[in-house]
Amino acid sequence: MSSNKPSKHIHVETPHNTYDLHGYTCELSATSFVPPRRIHPIERSYFNSTKETKPSSIYDQIFHIQYDFNPKAHRDDRQHSKFIGLDQAKEEDDKTYPTRSSSIYGRRHKQPVDVIDRSHVRIGHVKNEFYRNNGGIDQKPIQL
Repeated sequence: MSSNKPSKHIHVETPHNTYDLHGYTCELSATSFVPPRRIHPIERSYFNSTKETKPSSIYDQIFHIQYDFNPKAHRDDRQHSKFIGLDQAKEEDDKTYPTRSSSIYGRRHKQPVDVIDRSHVRIGHVKNEFYRNNGGIDQKPIQL
């Protein structure tokens, strides 16, 4: 037994956007409607950033993945998936109010997120007595 219920169509126009709602009024609530694509200006988003569009079909999501070879990666030739396309410093600079803040709320970090410096590097100094010029074990270390 298949019941074909006639669906209602409601057209809503707001100052920002227009929406087409399908279904009965009692079935629709303010929190239940999720549009398939959200194309809003940056000012209406929570993080003041635009969303990057991804392939819409499941076939494209499964079979058209770009795995880039990373020659600097140790033991593996693939990048980790959570770091692909991630640039936190650029995203924080575009925002009016930063998400990441210091001890004072809303204060911006002027320093980049990941600063590459060598202030905490361990340098191994090898003593001269471990390496000998002529390879003899019973010889005394060379004094410089």
